[in-house]
Amino acid sequence: MTPYALSLVDKADLHRLKQQVHVSLHTANAAICEIIDRKLYLIECPTWQEFFEKNWGMKRATVNERIRINNLYTSEKLLVDTGEKEEIDAPMLKASTVAKARALIKLGNVKRCADLAPAYSSNSENNKKNECALELDRTGCPVPKEAIAMWLRREEPQAIVLELQRIKHQLEEIAATPDMLYAGCAVQQSAAELSAVISSIKAFVPFAVCPFCQGKKADTCRACSGRGLVSKYFWDRAVPEELRKLREKAKP
Repeated sequence: MTPYALSLVDKADLHRLKQQVHVSLHTANAAICEIIDRKLYLIECPTWQEFFEKNWGMKRATVNERIRINNLYTSEKLLVDTGEKEEIDAPMLKASTVAKARALIKLGNVKRCADLAPAYSSNSENNKKNECALELDRTGCPVPKEAIAMWLRREEPQAIVLELQRIKHQLEEIAATPDMLYAGCAVQQSAAELSAVISSIKAFVPFAVCPFCQGKKADTCRACSGRGLVSKYFWDRAVPEELRKLREKAKP
């Protein structure tokens, strides 16, 4: 029995939107906003906070930031579409939130006026400062524009990990309280195998700009396999200590 009875269409829409949370960052943000605006979370949970925590482990602050990013993205795109040139008045948004929204517009190939894209200014004198304002990796290094598309997708494998962890937890519960429905099924073995899959995917979640190609010549870099980014597993185990120290000293 669900906490709140909505129509079959609403239930189908919720299923569709939940799948979209695993796609691109912008698509996921739009899906999050629609779930909340239409109160579709009531199909499964009494509050949207509980819904996002239960399904993807998202805290309230994370959901609120994703909503703000989506709102800014929508507003700026509207300005571009209508030919307006005024800056968005967003005093309550973090600089990182604004940068992410603007990066999404840039990556979406939306034609826009220069004053709406300070993070991608053509002024070479400000390039380093603009890259820092755009996005930093987990080591504090600015993510170059050549690698930003891949960096903004880092939540995709994280979402897969969360879903697999949820399934693993269900299998462990079944193993703890034997159910005849699963008689003959190697539930514990399946849970153990999922642990290996989860670890494998975690090993490829983007963590830092590749210290060998600096994310700018990834197509010829064997270390990052063309991604321009490396995982925490790679960073901790395959990057020489001297390179890690150099990165630490080069923090903006």
